[in-house]
Amino acid sequence: MVVNKYILVLFLWVLSPVLHPLHLSVSNVDFNDRRDRINISVKIFIDDIQDAIYKSSGEQLKIVDDCLRCDSLIDNYVRDNFKLYFGPDSLINLEFLKIQQNDEAIFVEYISGKFKNDGYLIIRNSILNDLYEDQKNLVFVADKERNTGFTLDKKNTDFKYDLN
Repeated sequence: MVVNKYILVLFLWVLSPVLHPLHLSVSNVDFNDRRDRINISVKIFIDDIQDAIYKSSGEQLKIVDDCLRCDSLIDNYVRDNFKLYFGPDSLINLEFLKIQQNDEAIFVEYISGKFKNDGYLIIRNSILNDLYEDQKNLVFVADKERNTGFTLDKKNTDFKYDLN
């Protein structure tokens, strides 16, 4: 039943140019085979990230390919609003990889520093919560042992993911 809900939301996202304003981001948190590093990809609508950056920094941003200032501002915004913790308070370092633009959205990609794969992760996602009351942040976690997905919003920004 939960999977059907996510399939519907993803289907709606594909139709997003017609249906926007749908206030949604999608993040993929994918473990490597050794489960000691994580690849992260965050998808955000271009107009939403431009509005969020303007609200947070006062910078009017026009996102175009190969814009170093854009990459820096977007990276800073995502880092401020998407965090991984090992245990309750040990922040996992995320290394910025790249930003790709695709139609009406951007994909911001990171890789984590190494960490122990026992205990639990806290995934914190407050992307665009400062902009929209109805913002939903879908997060999909995949590793070789299981796949799961969940929805975060303004009232619920954290998810605890058991590594054991």
